Amino acid sequence: MDIQKANKAAFRAYLEAPIGDAAAIERYIHPDIILPPDIEGGVAGLKRLYDVYATQFEMSSAVTDLVAEDDLVMARVLTRGRHIGEYMGLPGTGRPFEVEEMLIARFVDGKQIEVWRVADRLSLFQQLGGRTEDLTHPA
Repeated sequence: MDIQKANKAAFRAYLEAPIGDAAAIERYIHPDIILPPDIEGGVAGLKRLYDVYATQFEMSSAVTDLVAEDDLVMARVLTRGRHIGEYMGLPGTGRPFEVEEMLIARFVDGKQIEVWRVADRLSLFQQLGGRTEDLTHPA
């Protein structure tokens, strides 16, 4: 299998694994991962984020598109789930949600070494019953 196909397969397997799956993190995430600025602390920070998600949502993700070039893989991911705990000031509502996310990962030795992402958090907030006028804005 060529390196791009292997990286695509690894990215798909990671993204479609249960959220926070420790084995998937070990297998597909490089120990020196560089994550987006809102996720601090490398692999440990990623695990903490997934622990928080587990208190907020029941969810699963499916890759809808996957493209690779050189050491980069881009994925469009559809995440569906149910809101079970406090998120952005909203207590668990039990409401279902569906959001899209775009991710780009750079791979080294078959593992993600750097990740960029864009998620539709506003749509998620609104699907859970949040109103934009309730969001606080810095002065």
